Amino acid sequence: MGDDDATTGASGKAALPELFEFSMCKGSCMVDPKYPFTSWALANIFMSTPWPTVDQEIVQGGHRFYVVPQRGDSFPAVALERTDLVAIEEDYSLIARFLSSIAWLSEGRIAVFSFGGCSRRPTPLVGFSRHSQNFMPYFKGRFAVSELPSLSEDQHLALAFWREGCNLEFASPHYAVLSFFKILERAFPEGKERGLFVSRGLTTIPSAAPYYKAGAMQEIAAIQAEGCEIGEYLRSSCRCAVAHGGNRHPASNPDNANEEGRLRRALPILKMLAYICMTDEMAIPEPRKFRLA
Repeated sequence: MGDDDATTGASGKAALPELFEFSMCKGSCMVDPKYPFTSWALANIFMSTPWPTVDQEIVQGGHRFYVVPQRGDSFPAVALERTDLVAIEEDYSLIARFLSSIAWLSEGRIAVFSFGGCSRRPTPLVGFSRHSQNFMPYFKGRFAVSELPSLSEDQHLALAFWREGCNLEFASPHYAVLSFFKILERAFPEGKERGLFVSRGLTTIPSAAPYYKAGAMQEIAAIQAEGCEIGEYLRSSCRCAVAHGGNRHPASNPDNANEEGRLRRALPILKMLAYICMTDEMAIPEPRKFRLA
């Protein structure tokens, strides 16, 4: 039933439609007849990862998320039907958590640039044609998954740090380094244990799955050729320099070309160590296995 199909009530005025229907996913998404104007939370997104060309529903943690493709001049988006019209912050957190899982699954970058609510149906913002440089080619079809696994809070937090780090790789290597280091700190709060993991992780990189391991191996060889110990290089020269700005620790100057280069060298190594930490130590399924369907 469409917007123009309202029936006429006893008073002669057009009554609200008994059921509002729109095409979503495999069939139709029906709005409860008692609440014909359903409210949605919706995140318009930028990403460089394949994105479906058809509507799709994906479940995670008991919540049903709607993946909205890019159509016409509208942005791609993810929507969530609102169950509590007060907790819009919670809706944002649920969608952001879902996007972190999708970013991990698709091995790409996804960022929310606009968030809000809408009624009746998920309605993304228009203006895509003016920002299409932020969008990678999409594939014909849908994500090969209908449900994502439920994870622990620590696992979700690691995925959030991962998405944050990937989004910052090109814009700010200083903070991308810190995001990936947070994953190691979350899994190994004590410095000694973290150092032991780094030593183990460096030996694991050559056999790891991700395509970007080649960059990490190249930088490891170059740093070792200079006589530097990789663990100390990452901890002192990078993490401390980025995380601190006082006199006790050397501060990283974003305008210094040498420091920029040093952090860009460390970035692929820390990214690979974070990946290994997540899959081997935190039991997060690898992207190709991160699905239930």
